[in-house]
Amino acid sequence: MFQKFLKKLFRHKSPSREQEKLSLKNVGTWLDKRGKNIKENEELLYSSIKDHVKDMISELDERLIVLKAVDYESLKAEPRLKAMVRGNLKKYISHINLLQESVCELDKSSLGEFVAETKSVLNDFFQKSNMNYQKTTILIGNELADVHKSVTKFAKFLDKTTKSNGEIIDASQTIYLLGQKVAQIDDFEKNIDKIEKTTSVLKGKKRKLSEKIAKLIEETEKIKRGKTYAENMKKAAALRQNEKNLKRAIHELRASIDFKALGNKIHSNKKEMNILRAHKNNFQEAFAKDNGMAISKLLADAGIDGGVSEKIQHIKILKDKTGTISYVDDTKNLLAKQKLLQAEINEVKKNMVMEHKRQERLKAQRESAIDHLIKEFAEIDVSLRR
Repeated sequence: MFQKFLKKLFRHKSPSREQEKLSLKNVGTWLDKRGKNIKENEELLYSSIKDHVKDMISELDERLIVLKAVDYESLKAEPRLKAMVRGNLKKYISHINLLQESVCELDKSSLGEFVAETKSVLNDFFQKSNMNYQKTTILIGNELADVHKSVTKFAKFLDKTTKSNGEIIDASQTIYLLGQKVAQIDDFEKNIDKIEKTTSVLKGKKRKLSEKIAKLIEETEKIKRGKTYAENMKKAAALRQNEKNLKRAIHELRASIDFKALGNKIHSNKKEMNILRAHKNNFQEAFAKDNGMAISKLLADAGIDGGVSEKIQHIKILKDKTGTISYVDDTKNLLAKQKLLQAEINEVKKNMVMEHKRQERLKAQRESAIDHLIKEFAEIDVSLRR
């Protein structure tokens, strides 16, 4: 019956017309137009319920005054029973007060939700207050019943009203929910467009960074083609070769030292043994501290020099030669700048990938929402197209 009502509400007047066709971009206007068809009845129904809510609250205020004025002293019952009833009445009144506050705070997001929330508040009240109500009626009857009747009277009115106006309420809720889904799709569209703009900005930033790198590469290549750069590179190659020779010479020097034989000679001298251990553990570091003077002296004093002094002299010559070579790499600073810019580009690319993935998720969610919307419109005999 409800589907027939919706079809009658949403379709054109002529039943012989083909299924109505609607494009997604016109859904909002279409819903506004159809919503106007039930707007008047919807507002009347909403106002009627709100008026009855006000009447119930006013009635409860009056009857609570009487209920709170109950003379417990005049009740013929044991003090223990009176105390139990008094405690349950206090709790019941707190449930009434909560009910009054809750129904006052209810607002209209949609008629269907307003009705559902009102019923939920009433059901919650009846469920939570029932035990206190039953225990209070042991001694207090009419005054309590009057309060309870005010609530049950409103509950019966609400049930009767929603049953007799079910089609209006359901149609109103359908329009509201369809509108919510359309709004959700619009949000997806806005966020997708927003990401598109962000991606465009990132692409522009990447392009500018790439242009800067291209200019730096051009400057670097220009320097490399110059005579000065070629001369500096020759010096750099010579320096690397000298350093390699120096490292090899130091390695050969260490290999030529018989640390075991030296240890046997000086084992009783703690200071000399410390020098030996330092050179044995990290020869290059220990040697660099004094250019081999300490180890050379130990070997000479022990009488096992074995040509070490000549090797040390050779190392000194290599060091001096290495120290005379200096050069400037004019491309170094440019290459460092390129590296920093490339790191920025990599970060931009990373952000672009993240934005793309987020956009794809939103597109998938949008398509899913549209698919659901198409199915829901099909239920009211409307063909929705993307």
